[in-house]
Formats: sequence, C-alpha cells, structure tokens
Amino acid sequence: MKRHRSYEFYAAKYLNDLGYTTDVTNAVGDWGVDIFALKDGIKYAVQVKMYGVSKTKISRKDIMELYGAMEYFDCQAAIVIYNGMINNDSWIVANKLGIKMIYLDYEKMEKELPEDEQINDYIHSLHNIWNNHVMPLAYKRLSNGNGLSYEIGEVTDGYIEVYSQQNKKNKIKIDEFKWIIDRIRHYGEAYSIDLRNELKSRHSSMVTMIFANIPLFKVTYNPRKIVFSD
Repeated sequence: MKRHRSYEFYAAKYLNDLGYTTDVTNAVGDWGVDIFALKDGIKYAVQVKMYGVSKTKISRKDIMELYGAMEYFDCQAAIVIYNGMINNDSWIVANKLGIKMIYLDYEKMEKELPEDEQINDYIHSLHNIWNNHVMPLAYKRLSNGNGLSYEIGEVTDGYIEVYSQQNKKNKIKIDEFKWIIDRIRHYGEAYSIDLRNELKSRHSSMVTMIFANIPLFKVTYNPRKIVFSD
C-alpha cells in the first residue's frame, strides 16, 4: 500500500501539469472531495481513490456522493482520479453525470512528488498505521470489556472486514480511518458521532473499537471520542 495522502498530492501535481490550479483539502469536512481544481473558469471537485490491486472497486454510491459534493461546493464539474477497479454501473453513472474518470498509476510517485509535500511522519502516517497496526488484527476477535465484541476478517489495502455479534459482515473502507486520523491531526480529537454525521457511516462503534486496539490512539467514553495517546 502506498501512502494515500501522498497519492492525493501526486494527483494534484498531475492536474497542475495539465494546466489546472489545485488546492488539496485537509480531509476534514471535505465530504469526499480531496482536491479542488480550477481550469478555464470551471471549478472541479476531485476525488482520489487509491485501491490498487485490492478487491475494492469504485462503486456507484461513490460516484453519486461525489456528484452531491460537487453541487454542495458550487463546482461545475467533477473528476475521479483512481488506480484500482471500477464497477460497471459506476462507469454508466459517471458518463450520465459527466464525471471524468482518470486512471493515474503511482509507480513513479515517490520520485516525482516534491519532498516537502510528502507525508514523512512515520508515527502518524496512514500507511504505517494501517500496515503495522490494522493489518495484524486480521482474523482476531476484539472486545471492549463491556460485552461488545467483533470478529475481524480479511484486511486488504483498501478495507477491513468486521463481523458483528449477529455474524453480519461489514466492509469498512480505509477512507473512514483516513478521515478520523486527519480530523485528530487538525482538531486533537474525533468523535464517533462526527463519523456518523460527516460520512453517514454505520460503522462508528466498530471503527472506534479498532482504534482502541491501536497503541497510538486512546478511546474515551461519554461522549465517545478518539485521541492520540500520550
């Protein structure tokens, strides 16, 4: 897995080379817009999807949500920059809504991206958190000591499978973890209710329990929130 945040900057650099003026968002309250781009008087909402070779595909829901964010931020067009797979119905919806789809490989990202725009903080980088602390949770059972527990299934570059106590499988995308980490970086804390409200996530309790099992973070309750550990 490459660093998702660096891939966003790499995508912005790619657009700059095409004549766009870009502004990479801080991932807090961005409603799925990773980059705002401007060219020929047209403002674009750009979403960056870095799923690589994982089984996760860009869904119709992803496209529809980007279209909604485009309208909300008063943009006139939208772009998806990706390096993975796309569902067939996603192509249909994107074409219908006029959303441009751009495939951008990242093999040369580390060489082409300016050093000062890369995410070099080892401890707090999404890449290292995911590889060193989330992936090792695969096929383990997590419990909060109050009777709530979840079984972890497969963990890939793009998502983690979590089984509820009713054995219902939930596939939680890495985007939710990225959102929380960025929010903690900017505000010092992330409330589970924010995850539900901002991302319309139904996985807040599951995600919170996963963060509680990562040594870099601490979960407190009443209200439930996630912060960096001391």
